[in-house]
Amino acid sequence: MFFNRRIPSFMREAYYYDSLGAVFGILSVIYFGRIKVQKNDAKQKRKKRGVLPKEILEVFKKDRPFALFQTIFSNQGFANLMIMPLFPNFSNFLPSLSSSTLNHRG
Repeated sequence: MFFNRRIPSFMREAYYYDSLGAVFGILSVIYFGRIKVQKNDAKQKRKKRGVLPKEILEVFKKDRPFALFQTIFSNQGFANLMIMPLFPNFSNFLPSLSSSTLNHRG
C-alpha cells in the first residue's frame, strides 16, 4: 500500500474522499465545458458601468423589507468577521470544549 503506516486510519479515509472529489471535479469540468452558451447582443451593446449608490438607495426606498434584510445581513456578516479571530482563544478559557466544537460554532 502506498500510505505511510504512521498515518492514522481516519486520515487515510480522507485521502480516498479527497481523490474521489478531485475525480468528480475533473469530470464536471469536462462535462460542463461542453455546454455552448449563446451570446446576448443586447448585453454587449449596453454601456458597462458599475452600480451607482444613488440606484441602490432608490431600490432600498422602493422595497423596505429588502432594505431591512440587507442591513441586518450586512451587520451580521461584519460581526461574524470581527468575532471569528476570538474563537481560538475560547479554547484556553473553556477546556471542556474541543476544537471541533469550536469550529462548528464558528
